[in-house]
Amino acid sequence: MALFIIAIILLFVGFLSIRPKIKEELAYKKFERFLLSLPRFKIPLDTVKVDGFHWRESIPVDIYDNELDPSDPHFYGRSKYSYSNKYHKDKAVTKFKSSVYITIPYEGLEHKIKLYIPIEHTVINMKFYLQKELPIYVEKVKDEDMTEYLRFFLDFRFLESPHISIIATEFLEKKA
Repeated sequence: MALFIIAIILLFVGFLSIRPKIKEELAYKKFERFLLSLPRFKIPLDTVKVDGFHWRESIPVDIYDNELDPSDPHFYGRSKYSYSNKYHKDKAVTKFKSSVYITIPYEGLEHKIKLYIPIEHTVINMKFYLQKELPIYVEKVKDEDMTEYLRFFLDFRFLESPHISIIATEFLEKKA
């Protein structure tokens, strides 16, 4: 009987640990269905301008070279017996910031968008060269005054970065 109760508890704990992953996957699938319901077009990536710069920065790391957050209350360590997550030294790293300038022609108008992407600009240009076209999804929304707004979803999944996938622009008023 005790084994049965322990097995039930283990199953319940296992389900609770899987549940956030299931919710995240369901949200992603719902968003994917939403995107597929929107009008879509592509723009050539050779019309997109990319400027970038990089800088050196000193960041705190633990003994395993994991980056630490100095504002974390456990910055100097969680356990006196563990070296992980404890301040060890400052490490010089190179950080990147690229500005991407996109002109989106849509319904006779040109919408100018500026994005910041934390990837080195030569890598972005190389991926743009290989991809050739940028898929763009268009969401149209009307407010209570019947003013129509557009929002573009730019599909950057081809960059294969965990930080960048689909970038949504702000709502832009549709000019008549």
